[in-house]
Amino acid sequence: SHFLSIFSFMVWGCMCSIYSHRIHPALARMPVAVWFALCAVLLCINLASLPPIFRDLIYPLLAPPLICIIVFGTPVHHSWVRKIFENSYLAYLGKMSYTVYLWQQLATLDYGFASPLVAVGMVLLVFGFAHLSFTYFELPLVRLGKKISSRQAIPADDLTQHSKSSIKFL
Repeated sequence: SHFLSIFSFMVWGCMCSIYSHRIHPALARMPVAVWFALCAVLLCINLASLPPIFRDLIYPLLAPPLICIIVFGTPVHHSWVRKIFENSYLAYLGKMSYTVYLWQQLATLDYGFASPLVAVGMVLLVFGFAHLSFTYFELPLVRLGKKISSRQAIPADDLTQHSKSSIKFL
């Protein structure tokens, strides 16, 4: 069942990537009410205590296409929705979301004694560490990587010669 869930999400992600040029135009003008309803359905099935048959079999088949529809159907053609997604704080959160994921163990670990106040403090701590890690570790390494790769870039004319010499080496 866990394999089915992982496989289903991966297949749907690949299909959405391959067919995005067809899916996006078909869903781009989704009504806002429909989009919110789909978001509510997804939220409910994620928060609900589901029977094992639903959780293990039906959810992996229902959630991935629902997520694809929600993502491709995000109603950014409405200015107020576009403003939400263009918010600089939300954009920054999106940029550092992987860093938050790396630090989230601090907040999700079972401390056994945690009150709601401790949980809120741990979440704030996660975002604080993620901000520091993103700003002072990840971004400098990304800039360094770009600098190194731009120095090692091969001109287009030399690229064919380089690939031919690589083939001879193999």
